[in-house]
Amino acid sequence: MSPEEVACYVSHVAAWKKLLTSQEPHAIILEDDVVLGEGSGAILKHLAWVPEDVDIIKLETWRKRLSIAQRPCKTVEGRGIYRLRSHHAGTAAYIISRQGAEKALQHSTPMKCPIDVALFNPLYGNARAFRIYQMAPALCIQRRLFDGSGAGQVESDFGISERGHTRSYGKNWRERSFHFSVLCLRRIIMRVSHFLSGRKRVDFC
Repeated sequence: MSPEEVACYVSHVAAWKKLLTSQEPHAIILEDDVVLGEGSGAILKHLAWVPEDVDIIKLETWRKRLSIAQRPCKTVEGRGIYRLRSHHAGTAAYIISRQGAEKALQHSTPMKCPIDVALFNPLYGNARAFRIYQMAPALCIQRRLFDGSGAGQVESDFGISERGHTRSYGKNWRERSFHFSVLCLRRIIMRVSHFLSGRKRVDFC
C-alpha cells in the first residue's frame, strides 16, 4: 500500500471510532473530493429511512455497471435502497451503522489493501462480512469523475500497474496471473448467479 492509501485508511478508521464513542446510530462518511447531488440535504438531514439491518449504504457512483437486488427495500426522495450484490469501488460517500463500524474495526488490522477494497471487494477484503446497500440513483460522485478527468478509470488515483507491486494484488507475475484467473472465474459465476436469481445489473452513467 502507498502512504496515501494508508493515510486514507487511517482516516476512515478514526471516523468509525468517533461514531462508536458517540450516541449516534449512524455516521455519514464524506471524503473531501465528493460532489453531492440534488436533494442531498433533505436525504441526509434525517436518517430514519436507513434499514435496521444495514452495516453500510454506499451513496456514490463510479459510473460503472454493478449488480443490485431486483427491488429496493426502501425509497427516499425518489432514490431506492438496494442490496449491493457485486464489487463497487470507492469510499467517497457512505453511511455506516454502529454495528457496521464495529465489524469494520474488527477487520481493520492488519492493513492489507486499500480501504475501498477492504470494505467492498469480496475477493480481497471483508465485504462478505457486511450487509451493504446501494442508493440508486446514486447521490454522490467523486469530483474527478464528475468533471471527466477520470471518467474512464476503474481504479483509484493509483493504477492497477502500481498496485500490482503490493502484496495484496500480487508482487510477481504468478500472483497477478492467479488473481486475474480468479477474477475471470468469479465474473462467470456471478453472471450465472444473476441469471438464476433474477438479480439485475445497473449502469449509473
